[in-house]
Amino acid sequence: MKNKVFIATAGVLGLGLAFSSAKTVGAEEVIDNGQPAWRVEQGDTLSDIANIYGINFQDISNANDSVVDENLIFVDDILHLPLNQEVEQPVEEAPIQEEVPVQEEVEESVVEEPAEETVVEEETPVQEAPETQQEATGSEAEAKAWIANKESGNDYGAQNGRYIGKFQLDSSYLKGDYSPANQERVAEQYVSDRYGSWSNAKQEWQQKGWY
Repeated sequence: MKNKVFIATAGVLGLGLAFSSAKTVGAEEVIDNGQPAWRVEQGDTLSDIANIYGINFQDISNANDSVVDENLIFVDDILHLPLNQEVEQPVEEAPIQEEVPVQEEVEESVVEEPAEETVVEEETPVQEAPETQQEATGSEAEAKAWIANKESGNDYGAQNGRYIGKFQLDSSYLKGDYSPANQERVAEQYVSDRYGSWSNAKQEWQQKGWY
């Protein structure tokens, strides 16, 4: 029965190196079928043997079908040494370059400025000057003064109900403007439209007590 050699390829690497330092290349090297090989001695490990030849212990394991467990080899086993085999280096995969997303050109919205509105200047209507009432003269002035005296005592501020001012005109005729000038203007217009003259208005007043 073969003696078994239990080894730890990684855990006792330092111990294996200590053993291998006492060995020399060719100490247990043999030629098997024209290929270099190693005869296992007591205390040998795959790591020791691999370190002697500067190869990986896994390469020795892969080259020998008899090695079922890399931590278990037997004394007097003949292990073929893969000295002429090129150790395949792991192929580094080229990093995958991420495609940079193509940014679509964004059409800029053109904001149209509102058109300036043409300001149409309205023509200010020309106000026609009011017709100047002719002042009563002579007998007309006398008749006018007579009526004013009868109505209010010639007082522009006199008021009797809805009748306002010197000539006691209806407030609706004056339209809120009780100024002396407006009272004079409206009185002239009223007498002219209704009686034709202050003299006729005086006669009417004398008959009815009002004009």
